[in-house]
Amino acid sequence: MQRYSKILFFILLLLNFSTVFSQNYYDQQWKKVQENTNKGTFKSNLPIILDIQNQAMKENNALQLIRSLKAEFSIVNQTSDDDKNDSASKFFVKLQNAEKNLKGDDLLVYKVLLSGFMFDYYNQHSWEINGRTNINSQDISQMETWSKLDFKNYLNKNFKELDQQSPAMKKVSFAKYKDVFSNTKDIAYFPTLQDWYSLKKVNFLSNNELFTKNELTENRNAINTIFDDLIAQNSGNSKLYFMHEKLSEDCQFTQCKNKLEQLQNLVKSNAEGDYKVLVMEEIMNELIAKNKQKEALAIGNEAKTQYPKSPFLENIKNKENHI
Repeated sequence: MQRYSKILFFILLLLNFSTVFSQNYYDQQWKKVQENTNKGTFKSNLPIILDIQNQAMKENNALQLIRSLKAEFSIVNQTSDDDKNDSASKFFVKLQNAEKNLKGDDLLVYKVLLSGFMFDYYNQHSWEINGRTNINSQDISQMETWSKLDFKNYLNKNFKELDQQSPAMKKVSFAKYKDVFSNTKDIAYFPTLQDWYSLKKVNFLSNNELFTKNELTENRNAINTIFDDLIAQNSGNSKLYFMHEKLSEDCQFTQCKNKLEQLQNLVKSNAEGDYKVLVMEEIMNELIAKNKQKEALAIGNEAKTQYPKSPFLENIKNKENHI
């Protein structure tokens, strides 16, 4: 019995060592990627990222595989030299094939990312895509020939399919995938995958290149429902964040004349959290634009008094110094 215990201990020790060694490999590789990014030598990252992918597939490391594919997409989406005009379609075919290596929450996160990749690609190349004749193709391998209608149809279908996964998305903690979304703006305000996906859908429905003016007006009901659900199911800073996003999105669409009043009401709302400091900063901007510097300084003092330990106060202090 004692002999078997020693063998089991030795096996566990080897497994632990292997895990530490593997994680150290990934950490070192991503460090190289970051160094190249800081230098602006993005293309130098591609061989490193492909090595990470190969290692992740050998180890069935879904997190690293998704992260590396996301990083590769960033390079493909920004690189202009494509002699055969097929790099994007080849990459998206590769993305579809990668699904075979994923399951459960990892597969769900990946499917959400896949729709994001397609939407980001359209936004990056819309000036070229919008000039193409409609051919009504959904063949990914011919993506370089897709028109605006093709992307719109694909994304519409994709979002409808993902909507069916909404209950499952609510159970996926976004924090678990924080390394994958390390460059995602405002990541701290998304408790679940559903929260992040919902905002992606809002961005899609409010896109004024994919949708006509009448369609955008029709989409407002869906957008408001999405925001109302996000606000209802969240609390603290996340709740305030989505309230602020809804206000900003609505004012952008309607060209509202009372944005200052709406921001002030948001600060007075029952929702609690130091995110209100960021709202107060925007209030200061509005007041400064109206040459009401004295009132702006009063808002700055209010922010410092109510949230003295908030990390968001730095911008408030900078504005005060500027005034």
